Amino acid sequence: ASEHRGLNIDKSSVSYGFVGLKYQDVLKPSTMYEAIPQAQWARHHRDLRYHPNRYKNKTRADQQLATQNERCEQLPSNSRKYESSDSIRSEVTPMLLDTDHVEKKVAWGSWRWSFREALQLPGTFWKALLVFTLLKVARFSEAFVTLHANAVGLSAAYLPMLMVATNLMQSLLTYPLGVIADRAESSAAENKGVHGNGRKFMLLGGFGMMILADLLLVLAKAPWQVFIGYLAVGAHMSMTQANMKAVLSATMPPSVRGTGFAISALTQGIALGAGNYMAGRLCDIFGSAGAFWGGGAFATAALGLGWLLL
Repeated sequence: ASEHRGLNIDKSSVSYGFVGLKYQDVLKPSTMYEAIPQAQWARHHRDLRYHPNRYKNKTRADQQLATQNERCEQLPSNSRKYESSDSIRSEVTPMLLDTDHVEKKVAWGSWRWSFREALQLPGTFWKALLVFTLLKVARFSEAFVTLHANAVGLSAAYLPMLMVATNLMQSLLTYPLGVIADRAESSAAENKGVHGNGRKFMLLGGFGMMILADLLLVLAKAPWQVFIGYLAVGAHMSMTQANMKAVLSATMPPSVRGTGFAISALTQGIALGAGNYMAGRLCDIFGSAGAFWGGGAFATAALGLGWLLL
């Protein structure tokens, strides 16, 4: 053992030469200097593993600087190694992009309106669109339902419960009815080898549910009857809302699918405006129940055309 400033240091110990040892007049414990044996330090730092005595008298900052310098010196040798190896060059060579399959972005303002895309839509799309447009006329605003409910004696405080009831009905039934329609569609296609009719029959059932809802609302003389009629409207929405989009999507080519949905939204919006005007005029003529006579008539027309065209 040897002495240095009043400290006894055993050079035979494995802890001699560890990085961070600082000689002081008085030895005080400090968290800044962590006693790490030299063997353990070399085990965690690969640069010191093969040179255990090189950094014995250097500070940690000096060791890090020396390690960085050694790595910088190894870079040219590594680059020459990569240049002499064809296999490694092939691995680091960037892959060329297949420009034939890269989607080209259209700059804003560079496109022009054209009916060419609309002409690419098949006849099955236009037939389905005609059926759904007629049905949209029968789906006038729920404001006429609240007017009729208020006319038969439902107080204004309970009118929002009609909206809650029909939305709850849609939330509970839309997913399971959609699954049933998809399974019927796929099973019919597997058995016959042709396009199934699962969604068609689900839609026709929804059209029939709309006719039933209009009939219940026309005959309603009490608030609870209006409530039952509007629950039938919620069931109709569950059977038709998602399936209409599925049927339209199946009739459109993928290249013009966006155009088809845009035309569908346009025509159904016009039909909804026409349906609200019709319902308002019938309410003025026949009272609050007149709107549902017109809705039932258009729902019946949609049911007949749906049977023939879908």
